[in-house]
Amino acid sequence: MSGGDPFAPISRIPSKAAAPERKSWVPEMPVPEDAPPPPAAHFKLGAPAATWRYTDASGGLLGLVLRFDTPDGEKVFRPLIYARPASGGKPAWRWESWPPKRPLYGLRGLAGRPNAPVVVTEGEKAADAAAMLLASYVTVTSPNGSKSPGHADWAPLQGRVVIIWPDADAAGLEYAHAVAKLVLAAGAKSVAIVSPPDGAQVGWDAADAVAEGWNGARAGKLIAAAEPFKQKAAASTVIGGVASEDHGRRRTPQRDILIGLTEFVELWHDANRIAYASFLVSDHREHWPVRSRDFKMWLSGQFYQKTGAAIGAQALDDGIRVLEARAVNEGPMHEVFTRVGAAGGRMYVDMGDKTWRAVEIGALQFRVIEKPPLKFLRSPSMRPLPLPDPGTLIEDLHRFINVKSDEDSMMVPGLSLPSVIVGRSRFWR
Repeated sequence: MSGGDPFAPISRIPSKAAAPERKSWVPEMPVPEDAPPPPAAHFKLGAPAATWRYTDASGGLLGLVLRFDTPDGEKVFRPLIYARPASGGKPAWRWESWPPKRPLYGLRGLAGRPNAPVVVTEGEKAADAAAMLLASYVTVTSPNGSKSPGHADWAPLQGRVVIIWPDADAAGLEYAHAVAKLVLAAGAKSVAIVSPPDGAQVGWDAADAVAEGWNGARAGKLIAAAEPFKQKAAASTVIGGVASEDHGRRRTPQRDILIGLTEFVELWHDANRIAYASFLVSDHREHWPVRSRDFKMWLSGQFYQKTGAAIGAQALDDGIRVLEARAVNEGPMHEVFTRVGAAGGRMYVDMGDKTWRAVEIGALQFRVIEKPPLKFLRSPSMRPLPLPDPGTLIEDLHRFINVKSDEDSMMVPGLSLPSVIVGRSRFWR
């Protein structure tokens, strides 16, 4: 998410005395019936790709959360509320968030079915998907996904049976544990956490289940198998960069903490028994050799986020050796590809962008997809490709290449990178 945290409180204290004072805004909730309609587009990001309405128990509008897809493939979320200046003045729509405690998404359904068990997902898209699959449950989520569960108001879950369905990654597990503690503190009757099914990709969630063709019965079995959440009796602390339990228990080695952070990392190997890791970065998956600089940097960052301290060089090296052995001896074998690959009768071209999108090329059409099914690797010299243009023919390239006859020009599509995107040779501009 770019440009700082858009879900940060709307009243902020200037960091420097010389900085201009930021105007404070107070949300009007619900939005008055005579309020003007919300803006149709963001002043910088344009039209939204998706919009979610947050309402109160009676259906009154509290505000919106919108998703914008940028040209480089990034997903940007922005909250939108109707608010008035705290100092007095005319209310207006503001690209700001609610102050804590922020409302949950799905409050109307929660109030309308007071005896139904509640499923908490990580994000509005997943909540909508879970609602499609689980007709006997109520689904809710908190604003800003895994980043701010502590800023949401979980009081409406008092006395409810709660099941948390997080994304299948380390951030999702951390979100699940944080939410479990918060809803128990709010008076929930019970809390359980869903584990992803065997073979689930990193980041897998309810929306992926819908995309894969899951039905209600299959989703119901997953929910029914959720493990009850139990808080530890002894609090865990961090001392000198390693976790330590109260009551004088032995400190956990940094290496073991590091390995524990890879619970939702997919470890695998290729035909040459080289170890690789697939893991979630923001909202996309990346594939790197276990011994690569990129994977080590990601691991080090995860350790710092968990403990607040830097991982020691020896502990990192020890952890890498363990993960490498697990990838080779226990992980599945996959074929690796660089830039171009094929599977299931389709060709895939790695766009090389920061969100790891690919172009899927069929016999009659192509499309840009966010989650290619192949294990693409990146070289240090790889650069992003421009988006493919569906309206230009490869014959237009002839004036730029050194060919002397029609016979020679016919060989170009077969020898070049998959310039043939549709039946009749279309190319990237």
